[in-house]
Amino acid sequence: MKTLRLVSMLLTVSVAFACQQTVLTQESAKAKLQKIYDQMNALAMKKDASGLAKLMKEIAARDYFGVDKSGAKLTLAQETASLYQQISRISEFTKAKGHIESVSIKLNSAVVLVSSSYELSTKPTPNGKSHVYSGTAMNEDTWVYLNGTWKRRIARTIRTTASVDGKLVRDGK
Repeated sequence: MKTLRLVSMLLTVSVAFACQQTVLTQESAKAKLQKIYDQMNALAMKKDASGLAKLMKEIAARDYFGVDKSGAKLTLAQETASLYQQISRISEFTKAKGHIESVSIKLNSAVVLVSSSYELSTKPTPNGKSHVYSGTAMNEDTWVYLNGTWKRRIARTIRTTASVDGKLVRDGK
């Protein structure tokens, strides 16, 4: 009887400890991943395409791919080429923010819901006009924890909104 009670107490303590570790792991993952998103935003604000490309490569898992809103898959090389092209057209970023809304941990992976917003002005076009773009996005990123570091495996765009010179051009659907 005493042995059964002792086993029961040990199981209770073990379960409580395991639950606490899971919460701490989620908070730790959220804090670490938010720092990575903050780095990306800081590099965007500086229009540092090389720095962004380097960071994207560093955090990418070997089997990384992106998925745009239409469902098309993009390789890291395709995303990097697009990044250089887009940043070359930007005069300045006035806002680039990303915030983790939620983190769900399962074994060594995390599914992260990230909301982001931006505002930028373009370099003048050949006709001399510059434009102001602004928008929001909701992404679902899948990360894996490998060898003591987080690697992004999938970056999936769920929803986007965009406006050009104050006129809505994409409504998020």
